[in-house]
Amino acid sequence: MSELAERIADLSPKRRALLALRLMQKLPEAVRSQTISRRTEQDTLPLSFNQEGLWFLDQLEPDSPRFCLSGTLRLKGALNVNALRESINEIIKRHEALRTTFKAVGEELLQFITPVLRVDLPVEDLRHLSEPEREATANGLTSEEALRPFNLEEGPLLRVMLLRIDDEEHIMLLTMHHIVSDGWSLLLFIKEMAAFYESLSMGDPVQLSPLPIQYADFARWQRQRLQGAILETQLAYWQKQLGGRLPVLSLPTDRPRPPIQTYWSADQSLTLPPALFDALKNLGHQTGNTLFMTLLAAFQALLHRYTGQDDIIVGSPIAGRRWSETEEIIGYFVNMLPLRLNFSDVSSFRELLKQVREVVLGAYAHQDLPFSKIVAALQPERDLSRSPIFQVVFILLDALPTIKLSGLTLTPLQIDMQTVKYDLIMFMQYNEEGLHGLLMYNKDLFDEPTISRMLTHFKLLLEEVVGNPDQNLLDISLTAEASSNVVASHAASSDADEETQFVF
Repeated sequence: MSELAERIADLSPKRRALLALRLMQKLPEAVRSQTISRRTEQDTLPLSFNQEGLWFLDQLEPDSPRFCLSGTLRLKGALNVNALRESINEIIKRHEALRTTFKAVGEELLQFITPVLRVDLPVEDLRHLSEPEREATANGLTSEEALRPFNLEEGPLLRVMLLRIDDEEHIMLLTMHHIVSDGWSLLLFIKEMAAFYESLSMGDPVQLSPLPIQYADFARWQRQRLQGAILETQLAYWQKQLGGRLPVLSLPTDRPRPPIQTYWSADQSLTLPPALFDALKNLGHQTGNTLFMTLLAAFQALLHRYTGQDDIIVGSPIAGRRWSETEEIIGYFVNMLPLRLNFSDVSSFRELLKQVREVVLGAYAHQDLPFSKIVAALQPERDLSRSPIFQVVFILLDALPTIKLSGLTLTPLQIDMQTVKYDLIMFMQYNEEGLHGLLMYNKDLFDEPTISRMLTHFKLLLEEVVGNPDQNLLDISLTAEASSNVVASHAASSDADEETQFVF
């Protein structure tokens, strides 16, 4: 760590935030108001830091399906297939990221943008099958598409497929390589496809605002910006936050961990009753915490109970679109934030919430440093059997919108994801109907009953903390059956009914 970084690291969180603000204030007004500008045609096109990290992973596992990002839409109504095909190609024309390939040229990694690219929309007609056969075939094709890898040098790095279930029911499969997309981008794709489809079907001009920049402009700007004092400030925070010996989460598994990490996954779901959802929101309001902070605190408290460990790191993604120019751009912006909690000086859930709030706000203030840069700076001891820094991820999602067009309704569906990059990923999602959870797990480590119990314990813990946030975390009861599976020395037991039921 440089002398400047050491001095920054010694500052309090408030003083570090103030330093970051002053650095921003010293920038010229033109830079702050229009931060990211378009490149010139002569510019070479470097990869963003996120893309660079993913490119290296892809070289290590060139045919790995874990870099595929998939979405599924159900389309109900009279579908104009030609208009849908043209809508998809209009999006490709609009967003350079979807026309991009990647190649090493000498010692440089560069992206190359194809001026014109069109993709086909193959249609698989399943109407001749019985209803059970249609469902089984659709599920099989969905999984097959999600697992089919891409070639970063050749492209294209997206593909679409349409399954005809009935005369007025179709399922569209959309798959992209993560290097050109993220979850926000999938939603942008769906929103723009709906706008193009409506216009093309009605013969009206498309009313979409021109994009201020393209993803390659962001990548070039990111590399120019993230250096000097800004880089040192970001690095200093994470080196202090993740200093010392990094904890390795030791969840009790159903079988020994393979020497090299595997990625095959399964999932189970949970639905929380509306009254519990309301109570969680109220607790957050009373303590000055967001719903995300409240749920994260409860999830890490559950991990604390399962492992007996006081030092726990959970990863969580952030959209990475703080700059207004990036909000409508398809591309790989999402960044992973390591959120580290220490339970050694925490007794109640209310106290835990205070720590979670400080940790989350600190991470948000220093979110611009790509996770790959954090790993490179920390240089943790590499263990091929697990992911570096954290092994469990927590995600809170907004509701997926249903889009109603003239004669057609588009509904995002849950996709059966076949691979998982971590031991566990807990998705939480809320909509008008309540709060839902989906726990994805590495099925080479865990069995279905274990995950079912974990979801039950999570629900029980949530009920306990909203009922009495001041009770000692060690006093929160788990079921008698569960106590034998919780290896923490302080695990409690009591009688309770187990029930699990989701939706992602």
